[in-house]
Amino acid sequence: MEIVCTFHVRHYEQLHMQYLEMVLTCAQSVSVGLLAWHQPFSAWDDPDGYAGFVPSHSYFCTFYNNMIECHTMEMDQHMAMLSA
Repeated sequence: MEIVCTFHVRHYEQLHMQYLEMVLTCAQSVSVGLLAWHQPFSAWDDPDGYAGFVPSHSYFCTFYNNMIECHTMEMDQHMAMLSA
């Protein structure tokens, strides 16, 4: 589960970098008054911003079980086509 959290933090950091690059790109337009000044990027755990949601173990189990249930007929057909 730690790797899932790590990937979510990495995604958050990538979004933050994209945001900062956009702010840097727009800095000239802000300085001459064409654009309003930017809002700060929200913190990882800010409930009104990014909120740092990481799916739980039970979420992944439910997702996987539902996916398997949706493809049961195809898996049964494939198993029936295999040689004995």
